[in-house]
Amino acid sequence: VTKKGSRAAAFRYGHKVTLEYLNQSVPEEYRADIARKQSKLPMEEAKKKYPAWYAKRILQQAPNGTWVCKRALYDWWLRRIREVQVGHRYWSIMTLAVYAKKCAIPYEELVADAISQVPFLDSLGKGQQPFTKDDVMKALEAYNDSYMTYPIDTIVERTAIPIKKNKRNGRPQKVHMGLISAMRDFLHPDGSWRNKDGRPKGSGTKKEQVQKWRAAHPDGRKADCVRDTGLSRPTVYKWWDFM
Repeated sequence: VTKKGSRAAAFRYGHKVTLEYLNQSVPEEYRADIARKQSKLPMEEAKKKYPAWYAKRILQQAPNGTWVCKRALYDWWLRRIREVQVGHRYWSIMTLAVYAKKCAIPYEELVADAISQVPFLDSLGKGQQPFTKDDVMKALEAYNDSYMTYPIDTIVERTAIPIKKNKRNGRPQKVHMGLISAMRDFLHPDGSWRNKDGRPKGSGTKKEQVQKWRAAHPDGRKADCVRDTGLSRPTVYKWWDFM
């Protein structure tokens, strides 16, 4: 039974997969941190071999599976608290604490900023539903590592403040694609990024690879096809029934 009272069914299918395999299916910033887990290197050698990991996990003390954001995220949410309504005030301050931790904002600064919101938040209750400093301090308990992966969808649901997801860092698509093209041409001024010869002869499309494998293995499983062909699981699943 889920938190919302509905029932959910879970099924076990295929073989157990590794973290490396799962990491291939998500953007780099969301990947699990496995460099240190699998390495027996002394800290000094790990620092040289995995500088990004060292900066994040050792210097910034960020928990596994998290990343430190720019301060602009925290300042942005501090401004957006002005959009909150009664019934969501506690969650708006709790989210401020979450973002403060994500952005490495000092706790003392967070407390001062949060308390400064009390007069405004209390005024929303019109004297009948007060919002106090005690409410703020309770919400600030979210300033800890366990909340650094707090989902955006949950924040939107609990604060009733919409957040538009944007994967282009605020740039329009046309500008974003132009920057990518400019970077590509800068790195490959001779146009070597183009595959002038096209797909290797006889390689076939991914659809054809899946179909060919299934024809040769009529009782085969999708997991076996993924392993044998080297194709990604979503690709195999996409073309599995196109026979």
